[in-house]
Amino acid sequence: MGVLILEVKGGGIQYDAENGQWYSQSRDGETHKIKDPIVQGRRNHYEIRNKLEQLPGWPQRKFNIWHAICFPDVYLKSGQSFKPDLPREIIIDANDLNDIASTIKRVFIHCFGENIKDGAPGLDRMQIIEGLLTNSFEFLSPLGMELEIEDRQLIKPTEQQYIALSLLGERKRVAIAGCAGSGKTMLATRKAQQFSDLGMSVLLLCFNKALSEDLRKKLPDTIEVYTFHDICRVALKQAGFTLQYTKEMGDLYDVVLPNALLGVTDEIGPVYDVIIVDEGQDFKENYWIALYPLLKEEGYLFNYSNKPISRSKVQDPGNQCL
Repeated sequence: MGVLILEVKGGGIQYDAENGQWYSQSRDGETHKIKDPIVQGRRNHYEIRNKLEQLPGWPQRKFNIWHAICFPDVYLKSGQSFKPDLPREIIIDANDLNDIASTIKRVFIHCFGENIKDGAPGLDRMQIIEGLLTNSFEFLSPLGMELEIEDRQLIKPTEQQYIALSLLGERKRVAIAGCAGSGKTMLATRKAQQFSDLGMSVLLLCFNKALSEDLRKKLPDTIEVYTFHDICRVALKQAGFTLQYTKEMGDLYDVVLPNALLGVTDEIGPVYDVIIVDEGQDFKENYWIALYPLLKEEGYLFNYSNKPISRSKVQDPGNQCL
């Protein structure tokens, strides 16, 4: 038959003849101004026809191309009168979509009469039309942009995670487990910031030196950020002790420093309202034992780990499972 250019306008449709304005009404009853669908359909119709006629190899013979208006969300009466430039025959409503083949034929018969075969495109012109309207194309995203987007997604906690964090309420001992890249570090820093904003003394610990340095740069000075072994050295210095280490004393990191921290806690006493541990899966049992005396009696202890926390593993002096 030919080519039919459709201008589609969804929702309820209104036309104000006094000011020539068209409106669309959404499902919730809101009304919005829209462009004249007849003008849009006619313009697109002639633009496409002109482009086709300018293409090399386009046969210069009669060709059926016209425009129609589609209102897919409304039901119109057959024979209903609208505007001189909008006969019912070129309007496609919700009912018409149930038999789209007959509807398109009706439009073409109205526009070109019963002899619509005379202007049929033919195989040669259909191939040219497809070449114009269905060109393949590709937009490549630069690798740097892809990596940046992926990185943002990896470190950005979801709103659901923040909601879950806020539901912890007044719980004093909390263990949070999640796989690598699930946003545990961001949740830990978020919780540290919340407590600090309340004027509480906060210690944020992790196992990795590079991570602690990065977090220290990003967080305010009111939040103390260290690795476990660094807080051991800081506590020793605050208590006025100097560690004289020899190999005979045992492993420096797994034995000597944790024992040294535990040994000076009587000197420095409970210091923190909140202790938050990121990378908790790397903290050994004696690390936790050494840390507890630094926490005030009514303090909060949070453990973020990438491994499930066993109830039999570590317990604080109040016999609450970590």
